[in-house]
Amino acid sequence: MPKTDPNRPVILNYLICPHVPAHIGTLLSPEGESVLMDYSNLDWKGLAKALQAELEAQSLPKAIKVYVGNDAIDLFDMNSIDAESGSVDADYDGFSSVMDIFSKAEFKDYRAGVYSMPGAQDDFHLNPPLLNGKRPPVAGFFVSLRFNSIPQMSDYLCSASKAMFGTMDIISTVGEDPVSPPGTMPKVMADWLSATGVVYDNLCTMIRLNAIRQ
Repeated sequence: MPKTDPNRPVILNYLICPHVPAHIGTLLSPEGESVLMDYSNLDWKGLAKALQAELEAQSLPKAIKVYVGNDAIDLFDMNSIDAESGSVDADYDGFSSVMDIFSKAEFKDYRAGVYSMPGAQDDFHLNPPLLNGKRPPVAGFFVSLRFNSIPQMSDYLCSASKAMFGTMDIISTVGEDPVSPPGTMPKVMADWLSATGVVYDNLCTMIRLNAIRQ
């Protein structure tokens, strides 16, 4: 993080990876069928509101804001599967695509609980939509935390990340691994994912992506 005014706002971006059910090994409907969905119709804002309410229920400062990205990694992105051939595309790195998108993030892209991901439709996914704008199930989605200042982040990051993700981020620790150990998915996230019509495991992994300063 660059040495700038510590009293200016900072946003931390995270990738949340819900686990697939171990006994199935993929993401299917409760009936065991494949699912496709239009990501533009998913209730990103509703998830952000529910997560914001979770922060406030923990009596954390209302100045700490939650944002959710308006796109997500689909199952084929996560596994680098080319939809046309059904084989692994060795030239596609989903995590690199994610980092490229978030390297372009600006404060103006975060509004009303949603991070509008620049260039996501053109540069993010490995495959175009499969059918009528629809994609395979969500395999990774994005949550961001905005703090008013570095001191506020230092005071509340552990509590805020625990409330959001079920595991604590300790960004101030030198050399801290940005990938959390798998933890139980918080109910707010589990309920939102269940509403997409897909069965997930009860575990998830949090990966800190980057921080941006105003």
